Amino acid sequence: RDNQWRARHGVGESFLVSFAGTIGFSKGVEEIIEAAGFLEGQGDFVFILAGEGTRREPALRRARELGLKGVRFIPLQSSADYLQMLQASDVCLTSLHKDLATPVVPVKLQAIMAVGRPVVFCANPASDGRRLVENFAGIGDTRETATGDAFANFMQTSLHVLTTLFFHVTNGHIRVEDWNVGGETRSVFSGAYTQRTDATEELPHVE
Repeated sequence: RDNQWRARHGVGESFLVSFAGTIGFSKGVEEIIEAAGFLEGQGDFVFILAGEGTRREPALRRARELGLKGVRFIPLQSSADYLQMLQASDVCLTSLHKDLATPVVPVKLQAIMAVGRPVVFCANPASDGRRLVENFAGIGDTRETATGDAFANFMQTSLHVLTTLFFHVTNGHIRVEDWNVGGETRSVFSGAYTQRTDATEELPHVE
């Protein structure tokens, strides 16, 4: 969290909420600005939006109309700076316009999960991105409980398919088929892969 990127951008000890990427129609950035408006003056929040796109200027104008002092727009970051930006963030935002459903998954969502930062994903409930977060991200009120939740969920829903793939262990739950792909024969492993949202129990509750 406390890295050179945070120091370079003068964030200090503020709670950093970040968004990085194309600021276009599909991203629903306007909702982020409105959310920042609700939080203005309620705490030491800093929203930093990094990127360019067709909706950048309208979002910038809206932030100015609302008089938001805690919202900053900066240029698109290099790969190295983008990684540091994610690591410096207290929470990372990724969003899609409410009218977009499937098959759309923001690439930044995987990047955020890869560096282990908390993520808020705003999108149509039918989106594949929601399934990705619910099934592979951990849910918890601390890093430790979220990591434990993610590991337990992986063991319950995914491990058996990967074990079959790597060790060619077959059982009644896994099916191996030969598919012709572009004139080449490929082995395809399919199994009773389940989603967290397929389960009957409720998701972990976080106060």
